[in-house]
Amino acid sequence: MIFYKRIESMILILLMMIYGIKTEAQFNQQANDRIHSEENDCCNLVSNLADQHQTHHNHMDMMHVKSLNETLNIVQNLIAKTYVILDKIFDRKSLLTLADVFYRTQVSDVCLASLMKIMHGMINKKIWALKFLDAMGKIPTGIAEGSISHFGEFDECLEIEYFDDIDLVIHGRYCLAKLILPFPPITEKNSIVDASFDTLNQHEVYRKLKNFLKLYNLDNYLTLKKMIEKLNNQNGVTLRLGLCFPTTCDPDEFESLLNQILYPIINMPILLKPDCFDSFETIPYDHFELSALIIFVAIILINIVATSLHCLSIFFDKNSEQNLSKWIVCFSMIENIGYLFDLNHNDSKRFDSNSNGKKQRRRFRCLDVVRLMLVINVCIDHMFLFPPFMSFMSFKRILNSVITKVYYYNKYFFARNIFIIDALFLISGLLLSYSLLRKLSLNQGRLHFWIFLLRLWLKYSVPMFFVVLIFWLLPRTGDGPLWKFGMRMLLSACKEPDSLLYSFTYLSNYRIKSNQNIFNFDQKFAVCNPPTWFLSALFQLQIISPIFVWILYRKAFIGLTLLSLVVMVGCYTSILPDLLLGQRTYFESSHFSSLEELTKAFVLFHMGINQYVISFFIGIIIGYLIVQQQINPSRFEWSSRIKLILWSISIVSLSSVMYWFNSLHKINQAPSRTSVLLWFSLGKLIGSFAIGWMILALCIGKADWIERIFSLSLFRFLSRLSFGIYLLHFIPLSHRLFTVRDTYMMTDKVLFEIILIDFIQTCLMASVFYVFIENPFNNFISMIFHKHKTKDCTKQNAIDVPHLDSANNPVEDLERKSRARLTNRETFLQPIHLYSANCGL
Repeated sequence: MIFYKRIESMILILLMMIYGIKTEAQFNQQANDRIHSEENDCCNLVSNLADQHQTHHNHMDMMHVKSLNETLNIVQNLIAKTYVILDKIFDRKSLLTLADVFYRTQVSDVCLASLMKIMHGMINKKIWALKFLDAMGKIPTGIAEGSISHFGEFDECLEIEYFDDIDLVIHGRYCLAKLILPFPPITEKNSIVDASFDTLNQHEVYRKLKNFLKLYNLDNYLTLKKMIEKLNNQNGVTLRLGLCFPTTCDPDEFESLLNQILYPIINMPILLKPDCFDSFETIPYDHFELSALIIFVAIILINIVATSLHCLSIFFDKNSEQNLSKWIVCFSMIENIGYLFDLNHNDSKRFDSNSNGKKQRRRFRCLDVVRLMLVINVCIDHMFLFPPFMSFMSFKRILNSVITKVYYYNKYFFARNIFIIDALFLISGLLLSYSLLRKLSLNQGRLHFWIFLLRLWLKYSVPMFFVVLIFWLLPRTGDGPLWKFGMRMLLSACKEPDSLLYSFTYLSNYRIKSNQNIFNFDQKFAVCNPPTWFLSALFQLQIISPIFVWILYRKAFIGLTLLSLVVMVGCYTSILPDLLLGQRTYFESSHFSSLEELTKAFVLFHMGINQYVISFFIGIIIGYLIVQQQINPSRFEWSSRIKLILWSISIVSLSSVMYWFNSLHKINQAPSRTSVLLWFSLGKLIGSFAIGWMILALCIGKADWIERIFSLSLFRFLSRLSFGIYLLHFIPLSHRLFTVRDTYMMTDKVLFEIILIDFIQTCLMASVFYVFIENPFNNFISMIFHKHKTKDCTKQNAIDVPHLDSANNPVEDLERKSRARLTNRETFLQPIHLYSANCGL
């Protein structure tokens, strides 16, 4: 009781000081005398407006005045009228009401004093106090088209400072307030509540909401289960507004103050934590961040030491490349930058030769460029499609912007081109087949599967490990209204042992959390760095394919027959979830009763290896055909007319199945089930064969004009970054999404700008990653596995390919004819790319 009396006295004293009143009785009397007039303030404002219009309606609108004094007079008039409005807002009655509210709430003395000081500053038109009001979020425009947030001015709030005469220091603290709509929770015992289904359609609000969404062809997405799932995924958050209040008020007590004032009125709680920031906040490093820092510092030091030794060796010893240790060269930035920019080899001289081996090497470099183009397209897709799932609340007019239109406007076909993924699987199958056939010929038909598996795992896992370390350090690189929200979404999976186990055992493409759906919003990702699901699916196919390549090497006819059978079986496995489990495809999402079912469909029909059996094993067959062409080039000597026919058929077939795929995208209705299943089986087969012919033509010299274009130095430089670009592109994307300071409208122009900026940042990161981590460790792993073949990776003595009996084996005949003399440097320190390095080369 004494506490409340003290607070009440403090409030009255502050108010009396504001209005220059000497006694409490005089203050109360003046307040009561003005109650009636202050109730009519709104009407008085309207009356004043009418009077002004009556007085000046005959005056012409003037754009020019005689002097600057008149200009300043107009500005002064606007300021005066603004002050009048502020006086109407912060009048005595409002302040008395607010004082009574403060009296009844439980806030600390210092918080209350700060709030009253800010109030006093607002009444006296102090800029520092008005900034608290200015920095707050307001009711956003565009609510009718999906705008649900207004972040206010994040930086302006944090920069507020005020010092008074009694040592009261006031700084700004920013919190993103979430207005929570109470919702029925999803539990293990009660996954979805069905009790209200019968009466839901009779509810007036539900009918109005469904009619509203019908304007945007989204009404089929408002089922009972989907509503409950969306509310649970968003934790009931319906509106986000930025709040600015003094640091003397703890977020918990200010949240309590807001709820005590507003909850009795709106029956909706307000949540502030954990999305609060101030300029004095210090967060200690956790053990994940410390571990990542120590490892990166160690890697940088190793690179610096190796580079220094390499520089000294070059300066003092002309024969440095022969005398310097191979381990130092592998971690030297000079050497790795040289390989990145192709400074260590004079390719123009190498390719002037008519050697078939060198021509083939150039064609495989062109294949690297094709792979780069596909990786870039995948990154663009992710930069386009992930934002609405990750930071839905940062967009204005989400229901009528590019993000929504992409699902039914065919001009955005590039953002849903599923054959990009199939083409990547096909290329990786080709490279695996080609490399294993060569390896089998060198080892007289023996395949060390466990060595192959270990090396493949290391090639993927070492770069992935360092990317996980980057994610651990990501919270230290930014801030913003959505920053803590974004870090919770991204980092939970990167720090959970269970999630990391799925990632490094390459099973992440099948990991689904309980009640997870692709509309994540406030939910956490199931895996660290979500795009790496592709590596998991690829790894799974690569570890089961060596047996097929071995059979193909031993008995070509049986191997080709078996591979053809596997491709045909792949047409069945593509639709197996529907036939065996009754799982509809993601094209039929409007028929799903829940978003969790949609997520399962997306996993089974997009992320499962059953969808890529066709393309991957067609790639294995193409790899075998390339080897055959090297053995006997005359087999593939076709006339220009035949090549033109094959190219025309491939282009028409690929265009047709892509058009077919785009026609299945209907946002508010499901396409024909027969058409969908035919596309997943027959359509994928036709598209993979078309892509396969194009790649085969490039690799056997039937696409000279493409080969000339893709041989440009710029493409060769970027192609070395393919793996790094794919692994890292999610980081600039996430950083951009969660450091936004205000909501924005997603237009075609904005989309192009942000994709371009994200890609440039990704390429810069990938370049550093290549020089410091990717190439050094790839070379290090290569040296370990080739240690028994050489004594020094820098000596120029050559390694002869052993003569093999090739009477019954055309692949061995190829090796005998080519007799490639590989230098130690070419063996160990050649640039290693996304799939060629990771397919056992």
